[in-house]
Amino acid sequence: MKRKHRRHSEEFKREVLQYSTESSKSITQICKEFDISPALFYSWKKKLWGCATDARAVGESGSGAAPEATSAELADEVRRLRKELASPSDEKKS
Repeated sequence: MKRKHRRHSEEFKREVLQYSTESSKSITQICKEFDISPALFYSWKKKLWGCATDARAVGESGSGAAPEATSAELADEVRRLRKELASPSDEKKS
């Protein structure tokens, strides 16, 4: 039997999204708890917070956050860190 289409208030959507940032539960667990699909959760997140990634994973609340680093900036950082790990440090020589 098909599920009847439900409408959720903006307040409910914001509460679910806020709960997801404060909870240690997975998005799947949260969606089961609120009886919504993960796809619906992420569509709310994209619409209301302007992002589709998991805020807990990137450490941002989604509002007022600094823009994400570009792929070129990230690639430069990876190269720098690899060089840092590859070169012998002064601490290792002591």
